[in-house]
Amino acid sequence: MQRKRFFTVFMAVFLTMCGIACCGIGCTKTDNSEKAFTVTFDTMSERGKETVEIAVGEKIVEPPAPERSGYVFGGWYLDSDCTVACDFALFSVTENTTLYAKWIALKITLTTNVYDAGRVVGQEITKDGKIYIRGTASNNPGYTFKGWYEDGKKIDADTSFVYDFEITDSEKTYVATWIKCPITLLKTINEGGSVAGLARTILGKDTTITATPNDGYRFDGWYRGGILLTTTADYRVTVSDETTLTAKFVKTVETTDNSGCDGNDHSAKMSTDGYCRHGNYIYFGTYPQSKVTDSVITNALDATT
Repeated sequence: MQRKRFFTVFMAVFLTMCGIACCGIGCTKTDNSEKAFTVTFDTMSERGKETVEIAVGEKIVEPPAPERSGYVFGGWYLDSDCTVACDFALFSVTENTTLYAKWIALKITLTTNVYDAGRVVGQEITKDGKIYIRGTASNNPGYTFKGWYEDGKKIDADTSFVYDFEITDSEKTYVATWIKCPITLLKTINEGGSVAGLARTILGKDTTITATPNDGYRFDGWYRGGILLTTTADYRVTVSDETTLTAKFVKTVETTDNSGCDGNDHSAKMSTDGYCRHGNYIYFGTYPQSKVTDSVITNALDATT
């Protein structure tokens, strides 16, 4: 009886163990399609980490680029040293994975060669998928922009106030360079009017200078060294060699009527300067031939200048 009971217990244990073993063999899954792995996006910044669940073999969808003050996002990498870039078009998840954000510090410095010559500002822009710093220079009065320079060499062939600097892994310093404006504008009569046109000059390029007469004056032309260049108030010149341009202003004369002109019956009119004028002539009165002296002629000439 005891032997029969022992046999029964033995068979029960044996069958149970076999059942477990068989179940283990029969339940082993070779299809991993139902498994999911965790993909961690480590932003390497104050934003911390973000995780998503991805099925085995499923492609990872690249998330929007994170932002970090003072840095440019450089892509997702498979290692924390950011040496192996993740190709989202080819990479498949086969295990729990961490991707690391690469950051490129903004290492572009914009400065000036002369402190009070002008100012520069920079703005981050994206162009053709690349990150740039757009530098903009502006003149202070009395200075002419010469161009953008790096290590003493001019880098902008067109010489423009605005230039786009590409951000790279190396540190760069770009210098907005000015010189004293080579053009000097003068006036023959200080109160005769105003001159302008040198506010935004660029070396080697044209600028338009303008003369504006005040009330009671007229503009009579732009001169260089006593030589008339033009009688047009707006004059286009190239900013290059040192030169002085003078705006000639002439006081105008207003005429009223012919009262006080010795009662003459011609068209001479009394002007505000006290002379009887007829066009470009001054009427001094009727003189016998013997009375026309050198002093009369001198006075007439002086009055017309």
